[in-house]
Amino acid sequence: MDEGAPKRLLSVDEAAGRMGRDPSLVRRLIRHGRLPAVRVGERSYAISPEDVDRFAAQPRRAGRPRR
Repeated sequence: MDEGAPKRLLSVDEAAGRMGRDPSLVRRLIRHGRLPAVRVGERSYAISPEDVDRFAAQPRRAGRPRR
């Protein structure tokens, strides 16, 4: 890959699709600092594919029990 070429960043929807998760979860992960992202405009984020893959490779944490 060309070192000078800009890297392709993913939108929240693209990152969610790549992870097999809901976009609202991806936004929550960004807000809580668990998934690095760059704010683009007022309501959008750009996310590195490498960060998405790194996060997706981590074992899932146990969540709250459902009622």
